Amino acid sequence: MQVVSMTEARNNFKDIFDSVYHNHDEVIIHRKGRENVVVISFDEYNSMKETSYLLSSTANRKHLEESIKQLRDGKTIEKELFSSIIQNTPLISIDLVVKDSEEKILLGKRINKPAKNSWFVPGGRIYKDESIQQAFQRITKEEIGKTYDISNAHFKGVYQHFYDDNVFNDNFSTHYIVLGFDLVIKEELSLGTIQHDKYKWFTQAELLNNKDVYTYVKDYFKKEKGIKND
Repeated sequence: MQVVSMTEARNNFKDIFDSVYHNHDEVIIHRKGRENVVVISFDEYNSMKETSYLLSSTANRKHLEESIKQLRDGKTIEKELFSSIIQNTPLISIDLVVKDSEEKILLGKRINKPAKNSWFVPGGRIYKDESIQQAFQRITKEEIGKTYDISNAHFKGVYQHFYDDNVFNDNFSTHYIVLGFDLVIKEELSLGTIQHDKYKWFTQAELLNNKDVYTYVKDYFKKEKGIKND
């Protein structure tokens, strides 16, 4: 971090801006008798804003802490390896059709690919060496802020989701085998914004008629969709 006077900054703006950009450095401009000013790159500014946003809620902070713990415990997958897995094999996941006492359904506006910018149900993939029961508890905690046992849910069926893109880019597709579950909740939820930037409760009719609700979400309310056990 550099500290320069206002006069130095005025005479060396180009060099200061180049240093900030190329060296990812910060420069403090000391203004005599007035508040100092910090110069940072646009990328650094965006990174700070994103970090501030992610830490703005208790649910997000807990999710990030759990992610860090998983990284330290060796439970995360390197980007290159995970990319290869997505490209070459289906992912097994759990989707949660969360309903309140009025039968309204919880959807979140997705931040990431696939299905980016669409309304989608909470959910997540099952990890290797993790039972479905364990995954259900972890995913409910991560996605809706409270741990639920799978015995509290109703199994809807097995669904297949095919996407043209993936979480990293548009170079190859993503294939999910999804275990769908209905989960009725009565308490207030602590919703994070790691996968979704906002949430909304929909009636079934609103959900089915909203063009921004992803088609695979609508499949959970169509009897002819999915492989069911009844």
